Amino acid sequence: MHDYKSKIEIGFHYWGIRVIRYRLAILLMTVVVAGLAAAQLPKLSIATSVESMFTRYDQILTDYQRFRSHFGRDEEIVLLISSSDIFSLEFLTTLKQFHEDLENSLPLLKEVSSLANAPYIGSVDSGLRVGGFLDNLPLTEEEAQQYRQRGLSYPGFQNLYFTPDGKHAIVVIKTQAVSALSADGLRLRGYARGVRGAEKHPPPVAQQSISQVENIAVIGIVEAVIKQYQTPDFSIAFSGTPVYQYHVEPMIRANMKKMCIAILIVSVLFMPLLFGRGSGAVLPPVTVILGLMVALGLMALLSIRFSLTSSMLASTLLSIGLTAPIHFLVVYYKYQKRVGKFRGIIATMKHSGFPITMTSITTVAGLLAFSFSDIAPIADLVNFTIIGLLAILVFTLVTLPALLSILQVVSGAEQGEADYEASIFNRTLLALGRLGVTRPYLVFILFLAGTLVGGFSISQLHFSHNQLHFFTEDSDFMRQVRLIEAQTGGLRALEVLIDTQRERGIVDHELLQAIERLDIHLKSQTDIQGRAYVGRTRSLVDLIKKISCATTGRDQAPCPLPEDDPALAEQFDHISRIVPEALRKYTDADLGLGRLTAMMYWRDAADDVDFIARMREYAAALFDSGVKVVVTGVVSINSGIIHAMMTTLAIGYGMGFVLITALMLFAVGDVRLGLLAMIPNLLPIIIGLGIMGYLDIPLNTYNLIGGSIAIGLAVDDTIHFFHNFRRYYLKSGDINFAVSETLGSAGRALLATTLILVASFWMRLFSDLKVVADFGLVMGITLFVAFLADVLLAPALLRMFYGTGQKDSLKRFDVPRTQSV
Repeated sequence: MHDYKSKIEIGFHYWGIRVIRYRLAILLMTVVVAGLAAAQLPKLSIATSVESMFTRYDQILTDYQRFRSHFGRDEEIVLLISSSDIFSLEFLTTLKQFHEDLENSLPLLKEVSSLANAPYIGSVDSGLRVGGFLDNLPLTEEEAQQYRQRGLSYPGFQNLYFTPDGKHAIVVIKTQAVSALSADGLRLRGYARGVRGAEKHPPPVAQQSISQVENIAVIGIVEAVIKQYQTPDFSIAFSGTPVYQYHVEPMIRANMKKMCIAILIVSVLFMPLLFGRGSGAVLPPVTVILGLMVALGLMALLSIRFSLTSSMLASTLLSIGLTAPIHFLVVYYKYQKRVGKFRGIIATMKHSGFPITMTSITTVAGLLAFSFSDIAPIADLVNFTIIGLLAILVFTLVTLPALLSILQVVSGAEQGEADYEASIFNRTLLALGRLGVTRPYLVFILFLAGTLVGGFSISQLHFSHNQLHFFTEDSDFMRQVRLIEAQTGGLRALEVLIDTQRERGIVDHELLQAIERLDIHLKSQTDIQGRAYVGRTRSLVDLIKKISCATTGRDQAPCPLPEDDPALAEQFDHISRIVPEALRKYTDADLGLGRLTAMMYWRDAADDVDFIARMREYAAALFDSGVKVVVTGVVSINSGIIHAMMTTLAIGYGMGFVLITALMLFAVGDVRLGLLAMIPNLLPIIIGLGIMGYLDIPLNTYNLIGGSIAIGLAVDDTIHFFHNFRRYYLKSGDINFAVSETLGSAGRALLATTLILVASFWMRLFSDLKVVADFGLVMGITLFVAFLADVLLAPALLRMFYGTGQKDSLKRFDVPRTQSV
């Protein structure tokens, strides 16, 4: 059965010879690859838009793009202007100037909406006058008071242009939905400025969504204009999804840099202590950085942008990528001491080439199942982590030995080895192995009890996708969000499209009544704590009623819909003549599509899942079978992420476990021993998930693949342990001796990788982002438990599996490790 492993080891033996023979060519090729990858790095960018969360052909994204093609971007910048009197002469004059400055300054502008340009239908001697509310500013305070009466009584102005208490004016900025950057990203298209006379529509080709660079430019100009007008009596707060993206992008960028630097510092500080020489501190990070450059370079070449989730790519690779070069160097330094540099490289290749390859492949297998996730950032993170790990494997087995072959043998190595043999690290490993072998049932019961406790806490796990977890409640951004929500009734849009699938299909009295009932239903829904989901709504029905009230001279009293279809058709024709721009906000050119917008409070998307599901059911029963109801918008997309996370978790963990088990059987070379080896890998994952449940850390897009990464890393150490154990057990037939020799040789690599990985993940505790800190805490604990499972539980399981073995062999635990590899 083990003949194939012997052949593979011989193959690695000859591979080591070839690497030494062609070392200069290999190093030259490495420099070329690194240079090509580095040349692509400036192209990397960060995406924070909601549509970047899904793959291009996902139905959720398809529905959202269809909505945007008709009605534009639903992500608005909302400004709330507080004043002692928003209808005073001074305020109205300043508001109009502020409005005009925004219109004249902002690029990519679609429209600015405020009292300054609010559509107002007034009666004049010749009939009706349609224009902006402040087309003609009042000249005196008396005239300003007349404007107050008109504004407060005009239907539809409240909650749209000012708050119901009349103390805050509302300004809404909408930008274009698609990017104005040219294909090469270096130029702006003709419609970029968004001013009169410019090209109004993008070219009829596929366009990218507005980029983060453009969003930063827009928000930066908004801030500059606000700064000019900000006074105690013209106090401006602003927020919205574009503002959120503006604030989050630099936080993600800063966190990436901070974590990468911290992890590199950890590896450079820890490894000299473990290896006893400087090369051990330099070569593993260099190997990992080469693999990281390949992954990032390919990511830039393919125009894949970072998100919060995929931004952990660099820090993750810098952490988990160290395992392969560390295992290689631990064995190489031992052989180097005994047989010299070149023979040491060849012997290391034969001894550890196969387990190093298998450990990398098992880590890849744990991640591979997540590469098909519908959540684009998770798929991107996994795919490029896999590419980075495979690149690190190649550099470990090709570039690292080539580099070692031209380095001089480090003096003092023997003293370093002797120091390790006498160190507390080595003595602790041997003591743990002795405990596992001598007290197997006690160790097994302790681990089983911990697993049962963890399993109980898993029931408390829940999913989450909360965009606001970046901010504390006392941050300036959150204060503005809560203020605007309290006064306006919500910032996030849930869009409902009613598609009649026929021309002039919405000119139907019964259909409009159904939309009105849906509107009322949405505003009546509350969560289990009695909080409303929806703060305010606007729809085609509101527009019809508003125009009806304005043309008949009625005030805020409810105006009914036209009672029959002919009267309704006449009303639509009337609206299309006097305010066609307003009509286009709620329907398409053929009058076959209707729109209802529900503005919802900003909360965790997991809290909206049931509400949206119930709303879909209610809408499906409300409309005829020939009417198609599509629910989309920012809220719907975030809710869809929760469903995608559930699917990804089930498929990813299930498939990952099957793949890793199969690879474990292949690596160990024995079916029963391979299945036994999976036990020390599963228990830490259960305990880790239990810790998340106990600490109320939710599953989100950032930590969803944490269990897969953890089991992949745990399997790495388990493969090295069982590979070496099998080797020594076949030679001696003695469990105690085999465990002792395994911990004396491979144990050093297990300890080194565990300390580096745990320290690297725990460095995330210093992150400014709570989601990153939570992930680091749980991963560090899980990996530490996995290490204990390998050096303590695995020997106990082997003792239980093989029996007592030789009775007098326990003294071998005290044999010096100098002759073992």
